[in-house]
Amino acid sequence: EVGWLSLAHNLLKKVAVDRRIKKAIQG
Repeated sequence: EVGWLSLAHNLLKKVAVDRRIKKAIQG
């Protein structure tokens, strides 16, 4: 299912961005 795949991909991107932000905050 393309819709499910897109949803999973967006979730992974969000997690990656959240990790990057946390890393930036920690220094």
